Amino acid sequence: MSSAAPSMVFDLDGTLCFDGVSVAAPIIRAIDRVIAAGRPMAFASARPIRDMLPLLPAAWHGHLLIGANGALVRHGRQGAARSFGEVDRRELDAIIERHQLAYLIDSPWDYSYTGPAGHRLRRQVDPGGLARNLPRRHLKRYCKVLLFSDAPQVLDCLSRLQLVTHRHTGQGLIDLSPGRTTKAEAAAQWLAGPFVAFGNDANDAQLFTAAQFSVCVGSYPIAGLADLVIAEQQVSSTITAVHERLLAEASTPLR
Repeated sequence: MSSAAPSMVFDLDGTLCFDGVSVAAPIIRAIDRVIAAGRPMAFASARPIRDMLPLLPAAWHGHLLIGANGALVRHGRQGAARSFGEVDRRELDAIIERHQLAYLIDSPWDYSYTGPAGHRLRRQVDPGGLARNLPRRHLKRYCKVLLFSDAPQVLDCLSRLQLVTHRHTGQGLIDLSPGRTTKAEAAAQWLAGPFVAFGNDANDAQLFTAAQFSVCVGSYPIAGLADLVIAEQQVSSTITAVHERLLAEASTPLR
């Protein structure tokens, strides 16, 4: 790591949150101490902003929030949304119809969910009851599409589109983002300077590549891209250790 003190960017599910609905108290305390020390902070998730808010302590809501894998961004009173173009939307609708796929489609606020009622993801969708579950034709914009399938024929159809695709191995899920949208792209656009990244899943790969230092929580396939691999129980202590290391490096005189 360089002597410049970077921001910290945290993925949520599988990195800070392990039950789908909460962040453990020791992790909250560790991050609060880092925030109190004045370090810039960002939270980046596959969840849309709507579903990040109930998970995060209210005091964190003013920090940079990168939702929907980079398609939705909020920083204080500023925000941005990126959506699929009309051609891509029509192609996705056609693939959904042709293969009779269940899905979760997020617009900037409302959503359309047709996945199984008992699926583990369902309780993470709009847990605060802040939005409406609408038929997809009533969504003005598609910002992120999650398909409940990873069948080869579906992947083949998707490969012909110019979209960012994240396949969740072993879960039967495919995440789609418009154009070249990624968490890393949003972080580079909204953060001033380098950053440290904490993550665990395929959608964090670009974050790890772009980060000045990266931490993977768990032995996942992208662990090979990380500078440090830790267990769930080490998250809070590692946040503190990385922060202290950055402080020490920042105080070292240049030679």
